[in-house]
Amino acid sequence: MMIYAAARGDLWLDEIWSIFFAESAKSPWDIIALYKHDNNHILNTLYLYVIGKQNHLILYRLLSIVAGAGSLFLLTRMARKYGYLESLFVLLLAGFSYPLILYFSEARGYALAIFFALLSLLLLDRCLTNYSPMKLFFFWLSACLGILSHLSFIIIFLSLSIFLIHKEVLNPSSLQSKILTVFKYLLIPFLFLIAFYIFYVRGMTIGGGDANDPFTEISKGIACLVGLPDSFFRWRVMASGLFIVITLIGAYLYTRDKNKLWSFVIACLVLPPMVIIFISRPTVYYFRYLVITNPFFYLLLSYILGKWFRSGKRGSYVVLVLLCLYLIGQTQQLLPLFKYGRGNYQAILTEVSRKSSGNILRIGSDHDFRNKMLLSFYQRFIPPYQSLHYIDQPFWDMDPPEWIILHKADRSFEPEPFISTSDQQIYKLTKVERSVAESGFSWFLYHTTRPKRSSG
Repeated sequence: MMIYAAARGDLWLDEIWSIFFAESAKSPWDIIALYKHDNNHILNTLYLYVIGKQNHLILYRLLSIVAGAGSLFLLTRMARKYGYLESLFVLLLAGFSYPLILYFSEARGYALAIFFALLSLLLLDRCLTNYSPMKLFFFWLSACLGILSHLSFIIIFLSLSIFLIHKEVLNPSSLQSKILTVFKYLLIPFLFLIAFYIFYVRGMTIGGGDANDPFTEISKGIACLVGLPDSFFRWRVMASGLFIVITLIGAYLYTRDKNKLWSFVIACLVLPPMVIIFISRPTVYYFRYLVITNPFFYLLLSYILGKWFRSGKRGSYVVLVLLCLYLIGQTQQLLPLFKYGRGNYQAILTEVSRKSSGNILRIGSDHDFRNKMLLSFYQRFIPPYQSLHYIDQPFWDMDPPEWIILHKADRSFEPEPFISTSDQQIYKLTKVERSVAESGFSWFLYHTTRPKRSSG
C-alpha cells in the first residue's frame, strides 16, 4: 500500500529518460548495444520496451512496485530464521523506510537491484547450508540479473564474495577444496560481470548532474535511513554516528552467535561509504547509489531489536519507544512524497494549454536539457489541436517565449513574483507545483506581461 501510494503521480526526468531509450529502440538488442548510458538500467528499460507507450503512468512503475513488494517478502523470510519478532520488526523498518519506498515506486533499476541482492544472499546462504545444483544455478542467475538491474549491485557481489571467502577460510576442509568452492560459486557471475564491463560499461556515457559533496550525500542518505531529519549538519552527523554504532554492534552480535554474516555486513555497509569518501571522491554523487545496501541494515537492526526486546520488560519498552520514534521520523519524510510526488508537470502544461494566446504553446525554461525532455514527454497529453514549441535560451532575444519555467530540486525554494530576461521582458509567476527533493523538480510557471498576440 505504501509503495502504491508513492507510485502515483507524474514521472520525473530520469524515468522519462529511460522511457525514451525504450521507445527509440527498434529491438531489445538496441537497448543493450546502442544506449550505453548510466541512466539505461537494462532490465527496467527492457520492461519499458515491452509494455510500450502507456496512458496510465503507474504501469511504467509496475515492475519496480512488484520488485519492492518482493523485496519486503524476502526480508521477512530472511529475518524469520531469527524469530517471528525479527520478521515483524524488519517489515516495519523496511516497509516505512522513506528511501526504500521512494525507489520501490520509481521506474528505474534500483528496486530490481535490491530484490536480486536479497535473493542472491538468501540463495547463497541456503546453498552453502544445503547444497543442490538447482540452488547454485538460481544463485548464478540472480547475481547476473542483479548486475543487469543496476551497477550498484557490484557492491553486493563483492560483499557476497567476501562472505563466501570468509566462510571457506573458517571451513576445516583442504585448501584445494576451499578454492574450488569459491570458484564454483563465483566464477560464472564474475565472468558475466567482466563481459558486461567490457561490452557495456566501458565507454559508458555518464548523464552527470550537479556537483556535490560525497560525505553530505552519504550522511543525508543515512539520516533518511534511520528516520532523522536530513536538513541540518548536526542531524546528519548524529545519524552517521548512530549508523556506525548499530552496524558494529550488529556485527559483534553476529560474531558472538557464530553467524558468519558479520563479514557480509561490514563489507556491505561500512566499506562502500569509506571508499567513496576517502578514496574515489567523485564530484557527482547521490545517496541513491547506496540504497541497495539499506535492506541489509534493516535486517541487522531487526536482529539487534529482537535480542533487546527479549532481554526483559525494560528492554521491550525501549524497543517499542524506538520503533515509534523511527516510524514518526519516517512518516515525516514520507508525507511530502505522498503529497507532492516527483513533481506535477502535467498540471503546469495544462495551465499553459488553457491560457496560451494561441494553439502553439511557446515555452522556455532555465534548463534546456532537463525541462525540454520533460515537456517533450508530457506534450503527448495536450489536446491534438495544440502543439508545443520549446525555445532554447540562446534564441530568446529573437523569439521570446510566452511562458518560462523555472525548476528547482529544493522544495523549500521560494520563487520571486516577477522575473526578467536579458532583453528586459517581464514575466509574472502564475503557478507553482512542488516536488519531493530527491526525485523530481519543483516547477514555477511564469507568463509574459506583454499583451497577448495571436499565434498558430
